[in-house]
Amino acid sequence: PIHSKMTSKEIRATQFKQVEDLVRALEGGTSDDLSKNELNERGPDSEKNVDEVNSLSDEFLNECETAVKKLRLKKAEVKISNQSLKENAKQLTTDMHLRGRELLSLSMHSMKKRMNDLP
Repeated sequence: PIHSKMTSKEIRATQFKQVEDLVRALEGGTSDDLSKNELNERGPDSEKNVDEVNSLSDEFLNECETAVKKLRLKKAEVKISNQSLKENAKQLTTDMHLRGRELLSLSMHSMKKRMNDLP
């Protein structure tokens, strides 16, 4: 939605900055309030190190995004299958003229049988 035109690396950088700002605000500082000690502790290669860590994260996040897409597809397939089974069961009960107790009894029998088949 909002981040649709940003890369995952840019999104993470933005989120990281927001978290840093929040932590500084909780500590009583501001986002522009980096002390000289913090800058010295980070060192000149800190930006390079951050990029290396983020590049590893990009690969991981891309794998996660792919896995999420696959899971969403599987979820949609299961929903379609469940809907189809529901419609078939409804049609079957209509064709068999089952109502109330008879339908409940048949459902209970079916569930018990399925439970016995489980390991």
